[in-house]
Amino acid sequence: MRPHIEAQHGSWDADFQAAKFADVSAIAGHQIILLNGMDIGCLHTDEFSDHIRLYRIWLLPEYQNQGLGSQVLESLINRADELGLPLKLTVLRSNPAKQLYERLGFSVKKETDSHYEMRREVSSD
Repeated sequence: MRPHIEAQHGSWDADFQAAKFADVSAIAGHQIILLNGMDIGCLHTDEFSDHIRLYRIWLLPEYQNQGLGSQVLESLINRADELGLPLKLTVLRSNPAKQLYERLGFSVKKETDSHYEMRREVSSD
């Protein structure tokens, strides 16, 4: 995430980011993403009565831009559709993953100075 944080905020504070990462990493609900028995990333979601929230999907850099994130997201989208629930997420404005989310049917519902709040409605297919 460092390039996206730097693009958004102009600098990288290693101590602040380490403390923040330790805080968010301790949150229950994380799942390890595996490929051929190797840990390659993590996913954190939560299901609510009216939506599913994607908090984060992280892949190690060497596994990015290979379609793996799309596969994980498509599984999550299928789950949301099965439950009849929209899927929500927040993404840094500087994060190019926004384009992926848009390709997968998410649209921006709200903008802040630093983030886009996005939502994907339930597919009627």
